[in-house]
Amino acid sequence: MLPALFGNDGPSELSTNASGSAESQRRRRPRIPISAPLEIPEFPKKAKDPRADIKRFRSDYANKFAIGSRHTVEFFNGSFDDAQKESRNAIRLMLVFFHDPTSEDSKRFIHESINSIEFGELISRNQLIVWGVAKDSEEGKYGTVYKLG
Repeated sequence: MLPALFGNDGPSELSTNASGSAESQRRRRPRIPISAPLEIPEFPKKAKDPRADIKRFRSDYANKFAIGSRHTVEFFNGSFDDAQKESRNAIRLMLVFFHDPTSEDSKRFIHESINSIEFGELISRNQLIVWGVAKDSEEGKYGTVYKLG
């Protein structure tokens, strides 16, 4: 079964016809070329105004998710680079959240996890830095592929 899934000439459930090879040839899956060229995407440039992206995310979070919640998180007010510098200088762990405004899973994660009392206690007890941004913003695109080091 597995060789047929990957385009090899191994036995498959579909090609067990005893009458002839014509039908089994039609049912055999086409081979996927292994030598397809791999294109490396361009590294996104730093956001021109990362603070605007952060401000927009924090405002959206406050207006859409914080109202009526049992607990809210205080996201770091600065760019990804600023949060990383603060994390290094203070020797504190940094949690990064890339929010997808179009995803119901992302919204549910905020309501059920980030805004939970337990998550707030975890942040307070361990003095973690929490940084968040919308993934479709310039700062979000930059942060998702940021090279640590």
